[in-house]
Amino acid sequence: KTLRDRRAILCAPGVSSFQSVTHILEAFKAQQKALEREEQKARRDRSAAKPPPQPSSSSTSSRPRAGSSSSKAAPPASAPPAGKAPKPVATIVVPAAITSAVNLWNVSQLLREKRWISPVELKQSGAAKPAEIKLEHCFEDGSRARFLVIENANKLSEAEWRNVACVIVQGAAWQFKGWPFKSEADLFTKVLGVHMRTRDETPNQLVKSWNVEKYAFSKEKVNQHDVAVTVSSFWQAVHKSMTVQKPHLLMKPHQLS
Repeated sequence: KTLRDRRAILCAPGVSSFQSVTHILEAFKAQQKALEREEQKARRDRSAAKPPPQPSSSSTSSRPRAGSSSSKAAPPASAPPAGKAPKPVATIVVPAAITSAVNLWNVSQLLREKRWISPVELKQSGAAKPAEIKLEHCFEDGSRARFLVIENANKLSEAEWRNVACVIVQGAAWQFKGWPFKSEADLFTKVLGVHMRTRDETPNQLVKSWNVEKYAFSKEKVNQHDVAVTVSSFWQAVHKSMTVQKPHLLMKPHQLS
């Protein structure tokens, strides 16, 4: 009998095995299982290569808000990213004399904590005089500056002198010996000059003739608020001077990221 269609084939006597069809189905199932195994392996590899989660910026940020003014120890210097210029550092020069109201003995407490401690008392207590002080200050407009406080300016290069933002004067002309300026008048037209004294000190007659900011404060511990007002005025004067004469030393808020 001639088999003319699929029904006839399926109904034909003696036809009970479809080996070719079975082989095709088994090959298809094997291929699907192989694909599933490969996908599972790829998912495991991706999970193993995923980096750990980073801490939230809200929990690690300590940037003061604009409108506040604060000073703190400068963080350790790190290499800037490729193609990014290093952050500038401003220099403050203080007197070397132990009899000066402000010097390396007490400038850290004064500018960071707004506390004045007698340099003589610090020396007598056994405190060591630091070779330099590094600090960072946030101004009221949100801008920042990093500062290096030193007492010996004779080793500064011409380029380093361009980064001197302030000179705290004692009241003696010999403090400026060897400096690259024609006179005190020339110095204080290019660099902010500041003189600080306690109220019980007699005003220095030479300082009166210099174009410098003059501050007097009480050295009594019960009047430490007087010191805080003086320090705030000092930072305002520094910011004003840097804005006009040394703007490259200021880091604006958008430059801090």
